Amino acid sequence: MKKYSVFISSTMDDLREERVIVKNALLRADCFPVGMECFPAADIKQEDYIRPLIDEADYFILILGGKYGSLVPDSNKSYTQMEYEYAKEKGIPIIAYVKLDKENTPIVLDEDEQKRIHYSDFLQDVQKDRLRQGFRIREELAGLVIQSINTEKQLNPRAGWRRTYENPFYNNECAPLHGKLQYTRLIHDEIRKENNVEEVKLIDGSEVKLYLGQGSQGVFNIVVSVNDHATNMFYDIPYDYFEDDELRDNCVIQVAYAQLGNLDDKLLFLCTGEPGVDITTVVYKINLDGITKIGAINGQQRMIVDYSIKSLYGGQGLYDEYGYYNGELFRLETIDENLIN
Repeated sequence: MKKYSVFISSTMDDLREERVIVKNALLRADCFPVGMECFPAADIKQEDYIRPLIDEADYFILILGGKYGSLVPDSNKSYTQMEYEYAKEKGIPIIAYVKLDKENTPIVLDEDEQKRIHYSDFLQDVQKDRLRQGFRIREELAGLVIQSINTEKQLNPRAGWRRTYENPFYNNECAPLHGKLQYTRLIHDEIRKENNVEEVKLIDGSEVKLYLGQGSQGVFNIVVSVNDHATNMFYDIPYDYFEDDELRDNCVIQVAYAQLGNLDDKLLFLCTGEPGVDITTVVYKINLDGITKIGAINGQQRMIVDYSIKSLYGGQGLYDEYGYYNGELFRLETIDENLIN
């Protein structure tokens, strides 16, 4: 299945939550969202970094919420208008969403008169060449985006991106990071409780126990025990995911346990972060020697759902699929075929 890159353009501070909704909807529609959240802290002009990203985009989404936005240095145009005009110049299909008031009229929120004029002119240009879709509340955007992007795929097919291999490498020693998910547990506020123990006996005979709560020294425990081996996974969770000794409301922890193909090692996955924004997965191997951390996958935007599903749900990474070989993690494309023949 092809994946498509979609550049999201909008003002930032006033449309932050709308951008998250659009990003999540694009992920559900087999697309890679790209936007200012991805910009690095580097010694390069922002506009010089933006243009190559738009060059590589299959589609361009514009969200107008009533504000004109920050101006490009030495210019009277906002970054949002610059991005839109560049995408238009490059012939990239553009999908526009405009925030409306109760009378279904585009809202204008800028107090600065000059910016109000610029915004109105910009809005007129956007609506002149294409149909724009209006929304009154941000929750409408998810359905609008999925419908629009699927329509664009039919009306304006683009090159997209597809993996260069047909069958993932695997044999007795190597497997992609999807297999039989045997246990998974989402953790929200349960971490505050003491003596909270979950115990599961799996089909293969393994016994998994998960201990949640505060230890005797007041430090949180997220201890996973598999048969005779145990590890405290709390120490692999960044402290900034906690606030006032509680897990932040917008953060989730997920513990998953999987058997990959016919490998003797089993794997534990600890996913932590803010769903729809950024997820990190720490991976541990379990064998006769114990539970050992083998690496981490960063930059995901979804939690693990099911490792039997061969799709980019999070544990495999957002852009790259990862494999497990000889006790280590690899991006699957980097595994040397000579090693596994």
